[in-house]
Amino acid sequence: MVLRNDTMEKRIKQERKNHNSDLKNTVLDILSSIEKVDPKSLSKITVEKFDKILSLISCNIKLSDNRKNFDTNEFRIDKSSVFNYKMKYSTTGSISKDDMIKLNLFYQKHKNLAKILLVNWYL
Repeated sequence: MVLRNDTMEKRIKQERKNHNSDLKNTVLDILSSIEKVDPKSLSKITVEKFDKILSLISCNIKLSDNRKNFDTNEFRIDKSSVFNYKMKYSTTGSISKDDMIKLNLFYQKHKNLAKILLVNWYL
C-alpha cells in the first residue's frame, strides 16, 4: 500500500511539473509574440477613424442623457462594440470587410443621431 501511494505521489508530482512547464512555455510564447509586434506598422489614420467614431458616440451619450426618447444604454453598447473592433484592429493590424460594414453602420447611425440631438438641444 505504501509503495503504491509513493508511486502515485511521484506520478502526480511529475504531472504537475509537466503542466507547469507547459504553462511556462505558453506564457513565454505569448510574451515573445507580443514583443514581435511593431506598433509603428499600424495605420495611424485607421486608429484615428476609430477614435472619431468613439468620440461621436460619447457626444451622443452626453447629449441624450436625461432624455426619454433616446436609449443611452444602447449607445454605450455601441461604444463598447466599436472599442472592441478598435482593439481587434490594434492587435491584428487588419480589419475584415464585415467589420468595416458594421463600423460604417455605427458611424452613420450616430452621425444621424448627433444631428437630431443637436437640433433638439438648441430648442
